[in-house]
Amino acid sequence: MGISSYAQQEPNRLIVRDNMGQAHPFHVNRIDSIAFATVEGTVAAEISVEDVTIKDEAKGTKDMVKLAITRTPACAAFQIMCVKKANADRITTDEYAEYTFKYSDSKTMYYQDFTAAEMTGFDFAFTPNTDYTIVTLGYDQYGTACEMRKADFHTPNIALVGTPVVKGEVTDLTTSTIEVKFTKTADVKGFAACCFKEGEAQKQFEMFGAWMGLTSIGDMVKAWGFQSVSDTTFVWTDMTPGTKYEIYTVCWDINGTMADVDSIPVTTKQRGGEGLAEVSITIGGSKYYEEWDAFTQRIIFTPNENVSVYHACIVTDSLCQADPNFVETYLKDQAKEGSYEWDLYDVDDYEWELYPNAKFVAAAVAKNVNGEWGPVVTKAFTTPEVADEIVPASDAAMYAPAKASTKMDLKRGIAPRIKKNAPATQIPGCSPYIHVKRAKKGLELIAR
Repeated sequence: MGISSYAQQEPNRLIVRDNMGQAHPFHVNRIDSIAFATVEGTVAAEISVEDVTIKDEAKGTKDMVKLAITRTPACAAFQIMCVKKANADRITTDEYAEYTFKYSDSKTMYYQDFTAAEMTGFDFAFTPNTDYTIVTLGYDQYGTACEMRKADFHTPNIALVGTPVVKGEVTDLTTSTIEVKFTKTADVKGFAACCFKEGEAQKQFEMFGAWMGLTSIGDMVKAWGFQSVSDTTFVWTDMTPGTKYEIYTVCWDINGTMADVDSIPVTTKQRGGEGLAEVSITIGGSKYYEEWDAFTQRIIFTPNENVSVYHACIVTDSLCQADPNFVETYLKDQAKEGSYEWDLYDVDDYEWELYPNAKFVAAAVAKNVNGEWGPVVTKAFTTPEVADEIVPASDAAMYAPAKASTKMDLKRGIAPRIKKNAPATQIPGCSPYIHVKRAKKGLELIAR
């Protein structure tokens, strides 16, 4: 008995790939025919939200959206779902809408118009005072998913118990700290506060709200910010000098119903003076980390009293010799302005991973309060062949290993730092969490 094989001369699979990158394969022997057709006009189900109620046992109401849905002449059927507006805002194309419906539990097809339907059966409870979106996807007579439509609505708020209010008062400001005193009324069960750069709160919500399960900016402030149940004073640290911030606060009553979000504008004090902005450079000791076979050199950059902001770097001496203007061009690169850890303000005392017994140049340049550049300060040095201190593997865990990117950067002649473990979030006073909800299911449209 033997097994023989032969090369197939003709393909026996038809694979169609859509704009979302999804493959739709067919066995050629099971295809009866392939045809192209033309459908004229828009294929969509238009939505009009007429009324919204939320569950309130005292009033005898339930979570319900009253709406009208009208199909265009070319629309044979449609699918429908209700999601948080933050999720719906991420559905930006008809293709993505088709993909979303395909992998959700909202697969029921409706073949009729509705003039006053009541939409119920949500697998989540409406949150008071929150934005949601109804999304429809139209299908033509061939069953082709075509165009989506959206309709936003806002759930009514539940009446607050008493008058829960939290007042925030800025009590101290420095170049890097913001101190705020919070005073609450007796009807406040708890409150939260969070600090954002001016205009960033909405952007943060749009970016993280959907996948973190946040329903509103107030929900985000409660999840990320610090919380308290009594009058308190809170200090935000590591802020950027001369920068506008917004302190967002939200409180809730004895039933947990959140009041409207409030915000306090505040600007940190500007650093620096009008004189010459200059940075001094000190070369410190060296270390060898056994765990990573890494050699580091301590470099200290110290700005003078006129420095508003400065930039610093360590480069190989050979790079400076090859291009004498490289350091100044690199340090004054506007594309890096505002990027994380590029703008420096206070004394910068860090370890940089370098090669032993090699020539390097430390460099820095600063601006004064008027935005005027000072001189580019450089200091050439040679790393020792043997480090001043040996760090055994057991003591190295406090540092963040980044050897792969380090060696790559050194090949370009630019050295990175060896940084201690960074905090989990770059938003002062925040504690992000991840909360994922399943796609909606069980929706019912009942004509009334």
